Amino acid sequence: MTSAQRIELAVAGASGRRFGDLATRAPWPVHDELERAALDRVLSSGSWSRLGDADWTGGECGLFEREFAGYLDAGNALAVANGTLAIEIGLLALRVRPGDEVIVQAGTFFGSVTPILRVGARPVFVDLDESTCTVDPAAVEAAVGPRTVAVVAVHLAGLPADLDRLAEVCRRHSLALLEDCAQAVGTRWRGRAVGTVGDVGAFSLQQGKVLQSGEGGVLVCRDRAVADRAFALHQGFTMPGSPTPAKHEPAANMRLSSWPAAIARCQLTRVEEQIAHRLRNARAVAALLRPDDPVELVDAHPGMSRWSPFSIPLRIVPERAGELSQELLVAALRAEGVPAFEGHLEPLYDRPIFRDNDFDVRDTGCPVTDRVSRRHVAVLQQFLLGPPDWMPRLVELIRDVHAAAPQLRHAG
Repeated sequence: MTSAQRIELAVAGASGRRFGDLATRAPWPVHDELERAALDRVLSSGSWSRLGDADWTGGECGLFEREFAGYLDAGNALAVANGTLAIEIGLLALRVRPGDEVIVQAGTFFGSVTPILRVGARPVFVDLDESTCTVDPAAVEAAVGPRTVAVVAVHLAGLPADLDRLAEVCRRHSLALLEDCAQAVGTRWRGRAVGTVGDVGAFSLQQGKVLQSGEGGVLVCRDRAVADRAFALHQGFTMPGSPTPAKHEPAANMRLSSWPAAIARCQLTRVEEQIAHRLRNARAVAALLRPDDPVELVDAHPGMSRWSPFSIPLRIVPERAGELSQELLVAALRAEGVPAFEGHLEPLYDRPIFRDNDFDVRDTGCPVTDRVSRRHVAVLQQFLLGPPDWMPRLVELIRDVHAAAPQLRHAG
């Protein structure tokens, strides 16, 4: 039994699970007759693959692309099999080639970086900004070298990176900017949807995300030629009503099928109400936290005009935390039925996928990432769809775990 499991048992035995099973069974994914009717519509249509649609823009995938592009106020959208492929297609459409370097933060989910490796480029790991836990634009600029062609900015927890400064760095050095918006559907930067500020925006529709269809991804491109290349890369031939790229590309089948597209269309009708619900609850947690509490919310950039929370990103404050650690708090929250994890800030070079493989990477030194990753805890978006009375119970739980930390650490 691991120390985290022993802590979970100790917390469960001591407190009686104040959330019970309700938190782990928070209403996600949300569905009703709308989704059932959509699936029946696809079943009856006989067009289960997009290739069966009479017109590229008229089937479930085409309609979802138009609706999602409209939601973002973007000029185009391309539905693909998943969010990781959306990043990979975006890099290829931006003409990132083997031997090129792509700058990316060291503290992120590995799916933000494996596409760089898969296209043959070299990831350059840079540090995070300590207050926002997003990529540090100064570190990005310092890492630019003669082989650098692009920057991947990841909007973890729905909190956007500093897109003003990143865009300026990219302009100054003639670099492409790709936004990884897997956790940020609905977040806005100075009134614009994230994903539409950089050259390419990549979104995920995986079941845990704010907008989900089980699996899936979406790519939006600022430049029409880049969008056409992305189409050519994900689909090897044109169809009636499809884009007509300037030339064929070495394509693979990366299409989304009609089933998840139909679900995504339904979920898109719910997303604004759900974002508002999550945001109310996240703000309630922020208001309930006191200056002497052991945790605080991670800061947001002033340029963020609307937050779409994928999680509640909490920072353990060493001066107030005593013996409360990341491992203890995550284990205790999980023992109480709260979906919590470390928040994807652990440096990628410390993760098994990079330890087990001899990848060609450049590490610029990331002391902030090393530090903040050990103090970060995230409570996932499903919890934020719960009732308002869960929020004070969450804050009370954190305070109780803090008070009991010496005993719980002994249990672990």
